[in-house]
Amino acid sequence: MPIDKKQPKKTGHPRKYKTVEEMEVKIEKYFADRDKDKRPYLIYGLALALDLTRDGLLKYQGRKEFVSLIKKAKERVAASIEEMILTKRQVAGPIFWLKANSTWYDKLVVSGENGDPIAIDIVNFKGASKQIPAKSKNKR
Repeated sequence: MPIDKKQPKKTGHPRKYKTVEEMEVKIEKYFADRDKDKRPYLIYGLALALDLTRDGLLKYQGRKEFVSLIKKAKERVAASIEEMILTKRQVAGPIFWLKANSTWYDKLVVSGENGDPIAIDIVNFKGASKQIPAKSKNKR
């Protein structure tokens, strides 16, 4: 049988989910089961419920037909973690999770008085000091 050069060769495993609806049923079951058991939502738990790895879940998210569904599911997980922060006393774990797996981050802004740049004094061992002037905000 001759090889058709126009057809690309299929490689890898066949996809577990051919349609968004098929995956959506499993996702909704995962959330319903977690709610019934009063357990938190988890990204790894979601992936396992879909019989995927976390990387496999992210690969599906890279497919345009699945991106909206998976983003929405991940936002539900992040919202439940956020709720834990606001209602529980132990917050370090959920905060770490949000920084590592969501769009949360710490931002440290350092500036001088009235938002001006900071001037630094360098003092040598002999007691003489040299001041390094702050650069103006408008100059580059």
